[in-house]
Amino acid sequence: MPEPLTAIPEFKSAVGLVIKDFVSEKIAIGYKYTEGARSLKCFDRFLWAKVLDKCALPEPLVREWTHERNGECPATQRARFRLIRQLAQFMTDRGYDAYQPPRHLEPVAPAQTNFTPHIFTHEEIRRLFKALDDLRPAYNSPLRHLVWPELFRVLYGCGLRMGEAIRLTLADCDLQQGIKPSFDELMSKGDAKLSDRMLDLATRLDYFDTFPEAVVLKLAAELRDGSLGHEVLRILV
Repeated sequence: MPEPLTAIPEFKSAVGLVIKDFVSEKIAIGYKYTEGARSLKCFDRFLWAKVLDKCALPEPLVREWTHERNGECPATQRARFRLIRQLAQFMTDRGYDAYQPPRHLEPVAPAQTNFTPHIFTHEEIRRLFKALDDLRPAYNSPLRHLVWPELFRVLYGCGLRMGEAIRLTLADCDLQQGIKPSFDELMSKGDAKLSDRMLDLATRLDYFDTFPEAVVLKLAAELRDGSLGHEVLRILV
């Protein structure tokens, strides 16, 4: 789950002040709006590069921004389309000239996808964890051999998304009960087994209670940029 936006970015295009008002309104009504603000910052840079000289959203620029890009999935294009449509509606309501792309042009995700998930066998899972448990300290990451085996077990045993797992901090975990406070919503949806899995992991994670949080965050950054993942895969295969 994205962190709440702590500061509204600066927007410098001719539409920048209106974009800032739009973001402020979203935050005021309760949205975290981190991703939305980041996307609008990119849109603002696009408008700045186009040397837009008045507070408006001309149709050609909107169409150029919302068209399909090489290598992106329909869901990504649809999110960009919807965001600009919302901004255009916001501007129109305040008397600005802003092109709103018609709803019928909104990208539609295909009914079927070619993606086929890989279902790991018990043997593959055993080899994965063995590779993780066999990791050795590295000069630039002396605690990875401690953190990686547990991080992957959290992913495997708790049903977390990758982004959720790498954003965990020490404050997120109750090492006595083994339940993360922000998991309450998940468990309220009927995942009774989730708390059991967290309880099982709590015993293994006890020694993390003494780790400096900066160390955990550094390892999380290494996970995000893939600098450790390639070695694990090399050992596995």
